[in-house]
Amino acid sequence: MSFTGVNGDMEVAFPANAKFTAKMKTEWGDVYTNFDMDIDREGARAESDSDDGFKITINKWIIGKVNGGGPEFLFKTLHGDISIRKK
Repeated sequence: MSFTGVNGDMEVAFPANAKFTAKMKTEWGDVYTNFDMDIDREGARAESDSDDGFKITINKWIIGKVNGGGPEFLFKTLHGDISIRKK
């Protein structure tokens, strides 16, 4: 399932017992949720050493499992906040 937007806030609501893996990204905004979400922090930062120097890359995708995870739901917007709420 995919929810995308360009300008404006995105707000979606799911039943409290929904099981999904959320993949979320906003360029100029914030991500909010009232679900207990297990966030994957491993893939958020990559470091490498090369001939040109040291490079750090920040992955702006936030990936979190809700109620143990399940199908991947993608939430992406350019300008705006993402809100994922319990019904």
